[in-house]
Amino acid sequence: MMRDFSEYEKYIIKRIVSECNKNGYSISMNIIVQEMEKVDIVAIEWDEGYSYAKFYGINDHKSYTKVFDIIFLLKYLDENRFISIHSMDENEYYDLFSRERYTKVDGFYYRIIDENILGISKMTFSKMHTNIGREIQQISKGIIYSSFALEDLVKNNFKTIEQKQLIEAKKQTCYSRKALFVTLVALILSLVSTIFTTCTDTEIDNKQYNQIIQSIEKQSHQKK
Repeated sequence: MMRDFSEYEKYIIKRIVSECNKNGYSISMNIIVQEMEKVDIVAIEWDEGYSYAKFYGINDHKSYTKVFDIIFLLKYLDENRFISIHSMDENEYYDLFSRERYTKVDGFYYRIIDENILGISKMTFSKMHTNIGREIQQISKGIIYSSFALEDLVKNNFKTIEQKQLIEAKKQTCYSRKALFVTLVALILSLVSTIFTTCTDTEIDNKQYNQIIQSIEKQSHQKK
């Protein structure tokens, strides 16, 4: 059964589908790098043995969870055939950053201001002993192709066919209960109306009977 997605994951999925509809594909590196910059991560480095990862320029130690979210999401979508990721670079590399906005010189990252002007270097980093570098390397150099299933998921507001059927079944059950309630109310009103009519008819018969008796008594007195 498909798991639920967070609002952030839905945003990433919508972006993938939008880019695939527009260009035919989406580039995982662009997604990761642009989301890194939103949380002030300039670059990510890892060693050849994937024993640690360094997050450069990070201010909040929880900011790297955004990167983890993207990596784990893309991995999940690929494993469950919502997307297909194809490697576009066979070269091994051990860092990830926007090469359009930054350059790396002697192990430091500098913001590119002009062709011949570099900004202040980013030296501070947070080091984590994790093998996430292996997955970043595998995922980040891929071209993403979206499936029709993922497109339908977005169109249906992230509801699967099974979930939509369940919602529809609940609606039908609700409609049936309302219809039953209306039927019962109508039946009760009908019974009350019948009882009231019967009582009224009986009262009219009694009046008619009294009038007849009074008429007979009056005629009897006149004869005397």
